[in-house]
Amino acid sequence: MEYDIFKEIKARLSMPDLVQGYGIEINRRGYCLCPFHAEKTPSMHIMEKGYYCFGCGEGGDHIKFVQKLFNLENPLDAAKKINEDFGLGLDPNHKPTKEEFISARKIVTERQEFEREENIAFNAFSDYFKILRDYGRIYAPQSESEILDKRFIEYLHNFERIDYTVNRMIELMHNPMNERKEFLKDNEDYLVTVAERLLEIRHENRQQENEIQTEQTQISNSSHKESPVHKTIVINAFGGPGAGKTTACLDITSMLKKRGFVAEYVQEYAKELVWDKNFEMLDGSEKNQKIILKEQQKRMDKLMGKVDFIVTDAPLLLNTIYLNSPDKTAYTKEILDRFNKYDNFCFVVERNTAVFEQEGRIQNLEQSIEKDNDITKLLKDNNIYFKTYNHESLNKVAENAVRTHERITGIKKEIPIGERIQSAKAVGDIIGNTPYKAISDKSYLKYSNAIASQIADKLQQNNVAFSGRVYSNLTTFTVNKKDLDKLRSIAENLTRSFTDRHRPQLIPSFKQQKTIQKQMTAAPLQQSCNKFTL
Repeated sequence: MEYDIFKEIKARLSMPDLVQGYGIEINRRGYCLCPFHAEKTPSMHIMEKGYYCFGCGEGGDHIKFVQKLFNLENPLDAAKKINEDFGLGLDPNHKPTKEEFISARKIVTERQEFEREENIAFNAFSDYFKILRDYGRIYAPQSESEILDKRFIEYLHNFERIDYTVNRMIELMHNPMNERKEFLKDNEDYLVTVAERLLEIRHENRQQENEIQTEQTQISNSSHKESPVHKTIVINAFGGPGAGKTTACLDITSMLKKRGFVAEYVQEYAKELVWDKNFEMLDGSEKNQKIILKEQQKRMDKLMGKVDFIVTDAPLLLNTIYLNSPDKTAYTKEILDRFNKYDNFCFVVERNTAVFEQEGRIQNLEQSIEKDNDITKLLKDNNIYFKTYNHESLNKVAENAVRTHERITGIKKEIPIGERIQSAKAVGDIIGNTPYKAISDKSYLKYSNAIASQIADKLQQNNVAFSGRVYSNLTTFTVNKKDLDKLRSIAENLTRSFTDRHRPQLIPSFKQQKTIQKQMTAAPLQQSCNKFTL
């Protein structure tokens, strides 16, 4: 059996005992004041085998804690200090055999690759955890009669699961790699949902900033009629030369158009240079890479706000891969800043190595596969969420992109609306079958725009007189007071149906529902909660 002083330390000494042994007090909930940054409220969680600070993001095991606490040069020095301070009696000078060294190097390589993937997942989960934690604190109702903010309701529905997921990942941080892999695999679908929600939140925040700075942009055609302003999502196909990105993008564009979306394919400028045999421009110099980048971005920006989807086989970030420079750090950061200004939906095209078309390319198959690996590493190193699809599963890319678009815009294209109901297309529009002034004894409730059209349709079918006004995220429905219960009942049924179809991973369990009910003891608040969807 291989001797490992690090494993021996963790087996003989728990993390709480080590932390307390160095004079740091841990409270009943397992938290302590973080020794690595100034704080007044404990934010470092101490587990049996590791620690994590929700304030500064510092985390690790026994060895890393002591190495950082005492500013030691390497992990072995930290192991020696723990061994001496706690009298463990271990031999730190044991030298591994050649076989042990080769085996350890292979394990380290596999572990590093997995930990890159694990970090991307953890960053997504922890970002959503922090957002929900803020939602629960900032948007909590101040009175029983207050209509609940949709962000507080999102906190109620989702915080228990994300809290468990983050804490479980921290607990597993230094468990065997197979246990951590199994946990990530079990939560793969949930990770997709969280990543999509983070994209929505970023889009919503950007939209709010734009609304504060400028009024909504209006695009007029030659006859001075308003054209619709679209919320554009950029679908980025990543992969090395000859992976089939162009074919994939054209297929996805076709699928989206058939679904009724305005989608356009943006061609790779560098590929045109290859066909034109302009190899001087493809020398990889920073000057020429920036010229290529500028042209590629110009092609995209022409379509921004005019289409629902831009589908491209030349993501801006791909530009860094072809830069000939020993140090790409500064250049990558510059391109990454440009890339992150768009609402990006990223995927990697899985290569079929049995088929490679050399025409129109300057790399051979072997060089192209190297680029595949460089691209995957680039995405992981920069915490960019992606999934890999082959050409037989491209329909899933289109489906996931449509779902993301619907959740960002709140618009589902195929939802019909009653013949007598005026459809709501923009903020400020009026929907309904009765003028607002004609409704006596008025009562009103607000619901998400995602289901507003369906609510209007159901009210029409039930002969309920109503008027509605569309706001940025919610629609206000005004009815006679005697019809208020009918409006509430219709909305509750549609909310449940919508959540079942669109957010199966985020539906609260029976246990969560009980928790919500305890938190919402007041009847008016509970009724308000039921009428919102996430």
